[in-house]
Amino acid sequence: MQVVGDASTGHDVVDEFLLAARAYPERPAIIRNGRELSYADLAALVRAVAQRLGTRPGIVGVHATHSPGTIAGLLGVWAAGGTYCPVDPAFPAKRREAMLAAAGCRTVLDAGPQPKSAADVSLRILDRAGPDGSDELAYILFTSGSTGEPKPVMTPRSRPPYGRFASCSPSPPPTAYCSSPR
Repeated sequence: MQVVGDASTGHDVVDEFLLAARAYPERPAIIRNGRELSYADLAALVRAVAQRLGTRPGIVGVHATHSPGTIAGLLGVWAAGGTYCPVDPAFPAKRREAMLAAAGCRTVLDAGPQPKSAADVSLRILDRAGPDGSDELAYILFTSGSTGEPKPVMTPRSRPPYGRFASCSPSPPPTAYCSSPR
């Protein structure tokens, strides 16, 4: 399987992350509740998510929480060439389903709060047609709109924060601290 986020294809967010993981594999990428996840371990999760999704999976709904699993899901969707669509698992089921339908999601990913391997990542394939994979969209977010119904807002890959980088930073990458909302 070819991971779309490959350093030979140019520098985007996934490329930069994978370069940082190769350069600083033991450095903590994420610290959550005192538990560290190294760049090497996060890169392995990202690759596993991308492999499970397959090449160009289209729009992928990701159960998004303040957790390493969400970061692995985001980067894994992008590495596979898909479009990331975060959905809060705390929303009522009817609202979540409406958001997934409005975005055109065919797959829902749940990496859990602290995944250790690909076995901790669940995929649910939805019984609906959706757009094929596209290089155009990075992510879809929702506004409540004037009607109170969730409305998708699409952001292309050419816009920050996903867009191309001029070069790799020589300094060590940052560590992300994830905390649960209070």
